[in-house]
Amino acid sequence: MSGLRIGGGGLATQRGLKRPQRVKAGEAPLVLNAFVLSPTKFADLLNVGDPTKKADLESRNVLFMEDGASAYLKKLFQVLV
Repeated sequence: MSGLRIGGGGLATQRGLKRPQRVKAGEAPLVLNAFVLSPTKFADLLNVGDPTKKADLESRNVLFMEDGASAYLKKLFQVLV
């Protein structure tokens, strides 16, 4: 396996979302979150190699399963809470 190549908008959504309707007074706005849980080791990615880029990917909700369930699940739930 050659690894995963990051770039060219491969992590972008393919379609835009429907324009949200106005939020009524006292109603919480709708929030959508999406995550990529990657079984690929960070070191095996192509064109990505330093820890700064790993942090960048994690800030875009790309989490690496190699870090262990307790680590990536903690990061996932920190975003959701």
